Amino acid sequence: MPMYVLKDHPESIAILKALYTSNDYSDVVKAILLLILENRLSEEHLKDALTEHGIEHIKTLKDELLNVLLAYIHGVLDDDLITENEHLSTEILKRYFKIREGDFYTYKYNEVASILYDQFQRLYADNKIDDRETIHHVYLQALFDLSYDQFDEFKRTEVVRALKEGADFMDLDTNQFIDD
Repeated sequence: MPMYVLKDHPESIAILKALYTSNDYSDVVKAILLLILENRLSEEHLKDALTEHGIEHIKTLKDELLNVLLAYIHGVLDDDLITENEHLSTEILKRYFKIREGDFYTYKYNEVASILYDQFQRLYADNKIDDRETIHHVYLQALFDLSYDQFDEFKRTEVVRALKEGADFMDLDTNQFIDD
């Protein structure tokens, strides 16, 4: 059974095609990306692709697959919006790639920080978070499987900046009191 039908989600297809055609990934990862693009990613097909390339377990590809997901997330965020389909696609890819809670934080901290800082600078530029941006926060936190405290750690700088500029604490989508 295929993981998820992408034909109705051109934004995800375009991002994944760009990743597949890049020269940034190994042959086995490109084979996995092709399975996704052909809507043939299943546990069985994934195992066959790994075996064909002499890989015993997908965990040995964790670093490269995290890089694929980071590149996908960059593509998703190009329009400063995470759709429900993009969120769902990311969750499914993490499941197949055996990416666990804490993996982004542990192995790709700097990359995650860079992405989130860029997002927070944009989101907090007007010193408030509206309802649409609150949903964006939820999706951002979920993309990287961050705890609430970890997520607040990344957004702290922009929250502090907004407060220093006179923002109302209640408009900033945070429950953490900042002592700066």
